[in-house]
Amino acid sequence: MDRIKHQYFLFNDKFLETKDFDPEIINHGTTIYELLKVRDCTPLFLEKYLKRIQNSLHLIGKDDWISDEQIVEKMRLVIRKNCVRTEDHLKILISFNNDLFSPPQDFITLFFTTVPIPTPDQYNHGVRTVSLNATRFMPNAKIYQPSLRKTTERMISSRDIYEVVLLNDGNFITEGSRSNIFFIDKDKNLLTPALEDVLPGITRSNVIEIATDHGVDVIETKIHYDDLGGFDAAFLTGTSRKILPIKSIDNHVFNPQNDLLRDLMRWYEQLLEYYVKKHSSQFRDLCDC
Repeated sequence: MDRIKHQYFLFNDKFLETKDFDPEIINHGTTIYELLKVRDCTPLFLEKYLKRIQNSLHLIGKDDWISDEQIVEKMRLVIRKNCVRTEDHLKILISFNNDLFSPPQDFITLFFTTVPIPTPDQYNHGVRTVSLNATRFMPNAKIYQPSLRKTTERMISSRDIYEVVLLNDGNFITEGSRSNIFFIDKDKNLLTPALEDVLPGITRSNVIEIATDHGVDVIETKIHYDDLGGFDAAFLTGTSRKILPIKSIDNHVFNPQNDLLRDLMRWYEQLLEYYVKKHSSQFRDLCDC
């Protein structure tokens, strides 16, 4: 798990000091989570994250456990309390029957966290990845799965790679262990695994929208590992990494300087700037701390 930062985190309705945070909390109970980028006190793509939280709660049978308004109020509290004015990353954990406590508890906790930000060299030259035959339980819900996370983190640290690309039983690509994945073919089509098999990533949906707005054909389909040689470029998407070119998946090599890929990266940065300009007035008061 990434390291908690700043002075305070919010546990239900109570502020606690980050030195008292127990990172083991995420390895107990059934825990859904989200990671949002906050820029100029504004949570980016907030409405999409709220929708995904409610969808995850629905999938585990916890409808109406917490409202969007309650979540937003807690976000406002933790942003203001820590006086976070520049770009940062806010994590939300909602856990049920968490037996780190006695008796087990249901709770929501929010805190700012460190995240691995890709380097300029990685954005320029792409990153190395490897494949793994593994799938996430209930892929449409963002549920923390400790055993899979430990396996992929061990692979990443021991093999000098950036990400693990997951394959299902049929050797079809689904997603990265912490990301969604896209491919660009020789005809400049944009392909990504079918939504039914992956986490509905917020950055994933934004990329599909901006590509469609710019006249790019987007195909959501099953992508077999044996067909990787037919793609010119590939990239990962996620909150902290945005659009990150892939240099290789195992021995399959891709072009990180693909023209469409570079256009998508530029369009995405423009989208981030536009979102902040459009929504910052709702959160401007949080910067007065």
